Amino acid sequence: MIAAVGQISWPVSEVLAQHVGREAIVGGMVWLGIFLAVAIAAAWLLIVLWRRFIAPDNTGKPDFTLEQLRQLRDQGELTQEQYESLREGVIAMIGTRSV
Repeated sequence: MIAAVGQISWPVSEVLAQHVGREAIVGGMVWLGIFLAVAIAAAWLLIVLWRRFIAPDNTGKPDFTLEQLRQLRDQGELTQEQYESLREGVIAMIGTRSV
């Protein structure tokens, strides 16, 4: 049974070899390999670029410090309600980072 497996002929490869030639098949396989290598390299490059420039920054770092929020409130750029809401968000962000 094992010896018979080595003798199996592939009709597609035989037809191609007869009509196209073995050199053309080998050349086609080389170009297919080159195409696959370029496609894999391009996909890898896109993933790296996406992670670096497009993906959101999930470092857990708040956009404002509490001191900056106080300054904005004192300058009148934030209402007391906005300040309290943003302050709670910064405190929550800091709390989740330390866990």
